Amino acid sequence: MKKLFTSFLMALLPLLASGYTQIDNLYYDLNAESKTAEVAFSPNNRSLSGDIVIPETVTHEGVTYTVTSIGANAFDNCSSLGSVTLPKHLTSIGKAAFWSCSSLTSIKVPEGITSIEENTFYGCKKLATVTLPSTITSIGKWAFADCPALLSVYCYAKDVPSAVDDAFVLTYEQVINGALHVPAKSVDAYKQTGPWPFFLNVVTIDDNEDATPSGDPEPYAVLTDNDDEMTTDGGTIKGRTLTFYYDNQKEDRGGMSVVFSATADRKWGIECERITKAVFDDSFANCTTLTSTKWWFLACKNLKTITGITNLKTDNVTDMTGMFYGCSSLTSLDLSSFNTSSLKIMFGIFQDCFGLKSINLTNFKTDKAEDMRQLFLNCSSLESLDVSGFKTDEVSGMFNMFYGCSGLKSLDLSSFNTKKVRNMAQMFRGCSNLATVFVGSNWSIETVTESTGMFQDCTSLVGGAGTAYDANHIDKAYARIDGGVSNPGYFTDKNATPVEEDVDVITIKEIGKTTWCSEYDLDFTNVEGIKAYTATGYNDVTKTIWLTRVTEVPAGTGLLVKGDAGTYKIPHVSVRAAYANWFVGNLGDAIKIEETDGDKTNYYLSGKDGTFVSVNGSANIGKNKAYLQLPTSVFGGTRSIGISYDDEDGTTSIKNLTPALSEGEGEWYTLQGQRVAKPGKGLYIRNGKKVIVR
Repeated sequence: MKKLFTSFLMALLPLLASGYTQIDNLYYDLNAESKTAEVAFSPNNRSLSGDIVIPETVTHEGVTYTVTSIGANAFDNCSSLGSVTLPKHLTSIGKAAFWSCSSLTSIKVPEGITSIEENTFYGCKKLATVTLPSTITSIGKWAFADCPALLSVYCYAKDVPSAVDDAFVLTYEQVINGALHVPAKSVDAYKQTGPWPFFLNVVTIDDNEDATPSGDPEPYAVLTDNDDEMTTDGGTIKGRTLTFYYDNQKEDRGGMSVVFSATADRKWGIECERITKAVFDDSFANCTTLTSTKWWFLACKNLKTITGITNLKTDNVTDMTGMFYGCSSLTSLDLSSFNTSSLKIMFGIFQDCFGLKSINLTNFKTDKAEDMRQLFLNCSSLESLDVSGFKTDEVSGMFNMFYGCSGLKSLDLSSFNTKKVRNMAQMFRGCSNLATVFVGSNWSIETVTESTGMFQDCTSLVGGAGTAYDANHIDKAYARIDGGVSNPGYFTDKNATPVEEDVDVITIKEIGKTTWCSEYDLDFTNVEGIKAYTATGYNDVTKTIWLTRVTEVPAGTGLLVKGDAGTYKIPHVSVRAAYANWFVGNLGDAIKIEETDGDKTNYYLSGKDGTFVSVNGSANIGKNKAYLQLPTSVFGGTRSIGISYDDEDGTTSIKNLTPALSEGEGEWYTLQGQRVAKPGKGLYIRNGKKVIVR
């Protein structure tokens, strides 16, 4: 008794010292940090009578707290308390919490409680029925001592809870007439594990008895407030947590169906913008009957974290339509635990996940997939994506599949078999940084009937043989492995021998010329069918640019490259010479140039007729391309510029030629544009004219 009095005194002292908060007729210890509440001891509790219900939540000064615990001695000596309903989110019940509640007739301990502490129900003289949850693992000393009316104990734990011998101090009548109800498969274990054999009658739980939880387990979701704060037009509100359970407490928790259909929409849809967290409870791991996760997180634009996703068993899921559609605040997803062997519909699973930087799709099987439309639409933050294990043998739709994935630089689609695909419209549209797409021998466009805008705005795309993006070919016509000029394509053969690292690959189209700029020194000397030129002068009367042929070209030099249509490999060399040149090369990503730059007018190579035309407003210059900057004082207002070649047009074409750059009067240049201090024998350019030194 001295020990019990000490326990009572220890419970009383904090109350006297801190002043617990009274809400309605109970006292609570409120934890502002965790937003949880514990029912606390108060001498006033002893005046409680009849039946009471402890609420799931309490509100104090505008803050809502979840009731998660019953404190030590909370209801001790509440002699008129007839019954008590405990909250569903309870996680603990303190020592001697219901000490000597002599009128209490029954108690149902909620799921989630793992321990009944010592003296918890000591002296409950009229306690006749006790229901213990499946989560119970231990029962303390004298927990049910001096409870002479206790004749029915229902324990749903399949594994026998540990208990000391005097956890139940039974009378002869209780031993003979009492009954312990346990799961059918656990009866023998209870009969052999003390002190449970003190009940001579250990029987199987009858699902029809009133004391048992009702209904079979089912999947459902529950919305609760969390600590996240959100600013709205109406002020600051709490974020919400969406928790998925699989048990028989859906009604008690106010759960919502997880099944979407034409008649049963997801009930949390009206709260979707408030959801900041999603949790898959451990119980959800027991749910293996799901066939759909359709629209589960649709438009949850503030959802930032998903925990326990390994508890989501997708073995039988066939439809994931729009599962994460619009989750723009998610930055990563690890779906490596998903078993997707039954998955058929993948429409828009990750659509509009703008903030998603990584997706782990390891083990993501798509063998039965039929629909991949809009799968990664507008995942603009993804810089890499591994779909190399995807099987697409049964897929018929890839419309908008990678549309807007502007961060991707390469894609490996070598596992794709597209023999059944009919729609590839806008499949890669807007993938502005996508440079390389690998495909294998099973890539086919034979059944494709719709491919409008398939490659629109894929300005960085280059095929394996050097075929560069062409705005005039953005449908399925180039959706094949690049075969060079004779059979151009935008794809690279996954199994082909890679292009040598010590060459530049230059593709010349039908107009017979292109511009070029390399980050390497290049040697055109022994490459047949192609010539390189720098701009070394101009004729201000004829508005003609003089181009001088060069062979060894330093890195970063802008060039005009001329030759027959085809693909050429230009070796890298070591060059130190610099050229007089009006070409400006671009080594970085595509850039936009304006009409003028200081006192220069900008001209770019027209893909239509092969002339240089002045920029009208602005123009895009791709990587490894070049453009001309000419003096505005001479060429201002001139729409197109003519071209003369020193190795084709003869010396008469350079009368009145003005030298390139700002070389001084009388300075000497080779025909390759290299300035020399003292010329030797040979042909040079001086003051814009060819001069022979003998």
